[in-house]
Amino acid sequence: MGQLDTTRRSHVYELLEENAIGPEELAYCLGKEPKVMNAMLRQGSHLHISDDLARQIEQAFSKPAFWLDGDSLSENPTTH
Repeated sequence: MGQLDTTRRSHVYELLEENAIGPEELAYCLGKEPKVMNAMLRQGSHLHISDDLARQIEQAFSKPAFWLDGDSLSENPTTH
């Protein structure tokens, strides 16, 4: 699993926590199958969050474009 996959999953979990929802509710918000979303977000999953899905998630939760792809440390340099 690549760094981008890890970063995207981490940020999706931040969104879930921020919005007090789970993967199933996220799937419904995005018009996706809950089983697929659960599998995609599972740690070590071979399924990737595609670029299109990443942009859709960002839009649905009013995040800036490419927010899911960002590295938390580089976004907030004071936390090094």
